[in-house]
Amino acid sequence: MRHREDAEDVLQETFLNAYQHLDSFKGKCSFSTWMTKIGINTSLMFLRKRKAVLKHVSEVVTDDGQRIETLEFRDPSLNPEQRYITHQTYQRIKRAIRKLPPRSGSMVDLYYGQEFRLKEAAQALGISEPAAKSTVLRARIFLRRSLKDQSSPCRSKR
Repeated sequence: MRHREDAEDVLQETFLNAYQHLDSFKGKCSFSTWMTKIGINTSLMFLRKRKAVLKHVSEVVTDDGQRIETLEFRDPSLNPEQRYITHQTYQRIKRAIRKLPPRSGSMVDLYYGQEFRLKEAAQALGISEPAAKSTVLRARIFLRRSLKDQSSPCRSKR
């Protein structure tokens, strides 16, 4: 990790992840092997995040002639072009959702927009869980086709 503080953060995150997923330990390997794998994955995720933020090291010369390396960090916010693309994508998705039948639109809003569990969304709409699952699946297929058609410059008739 190169820095003691980073190693401590990763260790703490490793123990937290292990505790939160203790129910997923099946005993197919030793506990230490399982913990080591969590530690490795946590370390890799930490390094990936750091790599995404760290832009490069530049050298600064002080008034007394000393050379100091400083880290320059990339601004994590979207640039104007990325914001525009994100906004356009969001608008396309909203238009496609409005074309869905009312129950499907409500299901998509509850399940994806408000992040209800499938069972909760089904109860909110007064339908069975299998019906909710089917509705979500049909809505996803419809949205996929609709978004694909919107992105095609020449829409083919089917």
